[in-house]
Amino acid sequence: MSHPPFLLFPTILVFFWSSLASADTLSVTKAGADSGDCTASACLTISYAVDEASDDDTINIGAGTYEEQVTIDDKDLTLVGADRDTTIIDKNAQNDLLKVQGDSVVTLKNLTTSRGGNCIRVKNTADITLDNVLVRDCSRAAKGAGMRIDGDDNDILIKNSEFNDNSNTDADSCGGHIHTLGPLTIEKTSFINGSSAGNGGGICIKDTTANITGSSFSGNQAWGDGGAIHVRNATVTIDHDASDSTRTDFSDNLADEAAAEDDARGGAIFVTGEVSELTVNHSDFSDNLADDSGGSIYMSDETLNLDNSTFTGDGTTENAVDNGGAIAFVGGTHTIDDCVFTDVIAGTSGGVLEINTLAIVTITNSYFISDSSNTKATNGGAILVSGATANIIGSDFDDFYVDGAGGAILNANSSALDIDGCNFRDNRAAGGTNGGGAIFTQESSSLTIDDSLFSGNQATYAGGAIGQVSGLLTMGATTSNTFSNNAAATGGHFFGQGTLIDTGSSFTSGTTTSAGGAVRINSSGSGTFTDSTFTSNTAATSGGGIYFSSTGTLTLNNATFDGNNATVDRGGHLYMTSAANTLDINVGTSFSNGGAVNAGGIYVNSNTAVNIDQTTFSGITAAGDGGALYLEPGQTSLVLTSLTFTNNSADNGGAIYNDDGAAWKMDGHTFTANSATDGSGGAV
Repeated sequence: MSHPPFLLFPTILVFFWSSLASADTLSVTKAGADSGDCTASACLTISYAVDEASDDDTINIGAGTYEEQVTIDDKDLTLVGADRDTTIIDKNAQNDLLKVQGDSVVTLKNLTTSRGGNCIRVKNTADITLDNVLVRDCSRAAKGAGMRIDGDDNDILIKNSEFNDNSNTDADSCGGHIHTLGPLTIEKTSFINGSSAGNGGGICIKDTTANITGSSFSGNQAWGDGGAIHVRNATVTIDHDASDSTRTDFSDNLADEAAAEDDARGGAIFVTGEVSELTVNHSDFSDNLADDSGGSIYMSDETLNLDNSTFTGDGTTENAVDNGGAIAFVGGTHTIDDCVFTDVIAGTSGGVLEINTLAIVTITNSYFISDSSNTKATNGGAILVSGATANIIGSDFDDFYVDGAGGAILNANSSALDIDGCNFRDNRAAGGTNGGGAIFTQESSSLTIDDSLFSGNQATYAGGAIGQVSGLLTMGATTSNTFSNNAAATGGHFFGQGTLIDTGSSFTSGTTTSAGGAVRINSSGSGTFTDSTFTSNTAATSGGGIYFSSTGTLTLNNATFDGNNATVDRGGHLYMTSAANTLDINVGTSFSNGGAVNAGGIYVNSNTAVNIDQTTFSGITAAGDGGALYLEPGQTSLVLTSLTFTNNSADNGGAIYNDDGAAWKMDGHTFTANSATDGSGGAV
């Protein structure tokens, strides 16, 4: 039988009001009594009120300490305390203090849970929200002493809350404050002094997702991996709070070795598992420490997306992280953008970053700065790249100091390092047998540099800016580089024993206490310089511009040498040793001004195959012999083609000093106003 629409309206209205009436408010106080339904008069215990409550009810809990264990099973309830500091659930229990299970949906607000085994336990498919809740002094030999989420289909929201002094005492378990297998959202919450005898002093996140915003982690400790957070096969996002831009902060967290043979990695965050991904934005890390690697973050074969974050002082000189003072990458693919790393220290290598074992890391628009008065690592003051790939774009490296090699970066173990648009200023490598004030590359690693500046870097031994033991170095393939005011014992700007290919770089005001004011190429290394300029470089002994002591080949194409000097020996611009090598100088190359005691321009020793084509020499001075070019006896070949000599001077051989009278053609050369001050050979 059908009814007119106007007759159905009262029925709908009655149903609506009856639904509203079903949500009651219950009260619990320390002066109450467990009788009735807790609506007209207050009850005494929370457990009694929970039993009396129905779905969608609210239980108001008065000030006081409630010494009981509470279980909420298959109910949707809201529990509200009078004040977080005065409404306290505290049983000093060895197991669960507040358990939420079944298909419950529960909100806790304005209260404290204290001294439980697991202070809060969430099971089955239950959901829970904590709002202005303090979870403190919970301890259990099991995971998640503060809060344990066992299900993988829960919705967990924690906001405006605090977890303090919660501890897991089981070395095989994880999570001092929280252990979760279900989705977790944390907003504006503090995690303080959590501890775990295993991993994850603060939070352990496994096989799920987590979003953390505007929160802080301080003083948490794990005797394993992840002082503040341990992530395994999970996707975690950490960011500022969108409403007021409160940043997430990690400070003074520690991953500590429980035994000498154990690893302890990731002072703040440890991430492992092939499907894990960590995204960190708008966050700050300070004074975090790990006994092994990764003072703040350790990534094991996963993905890190890091943006707009800061890292400060992640270690001390006395007790530094082994490798990666801020972050250690072991495998995986990662990005770092718009980050600042300040005064970060590691005891061995990679003062700031360790990039290791097939990891691929791209760094953009970031700033690495340190206090050069203190050692920041033995090698690689800012970054260690070992058996990995690193791309560094638009970033700055200032004031790093190491005892060994690579003031800013050590590139090792067949790595590939690509640098574009970066600045390296005032870095120092103090090692006595290697060098690279800014960068040291070795073990067949490749290095590519474009559009970058190297200024004021120093090496106690070799390569004021760059030192190379082996491998390939390509500079200026797309945009030229600038080297200025770098210094070393040898190779003021660059020292190499591998292959160097340079296009368009300017090498200015390099200095050495021995040979190679700008560049020294040694052993079996080779160098090709195209459109490169060498200006006002000075060697205390030989080779003011380039000192070539290799069995390889030196090639100069349209290169410019101006005002370079060798103070007490030979080769103001270029010195070639007797190492069975090859010198190939091609069209457009010029040598001007500067000089040396002998061989003001170029000094060529025996056993060198020499080809110099369409090159100019002007205004060069030698106090002794060979103003522009000095040829020792015994070149394996000598081809000089269409050379121009103008205003060069020496005691003997104002333009050329040919020590053994080796045969070469006079035809096609131009000699103008060259002079010999003692009268022997104004030109030759």
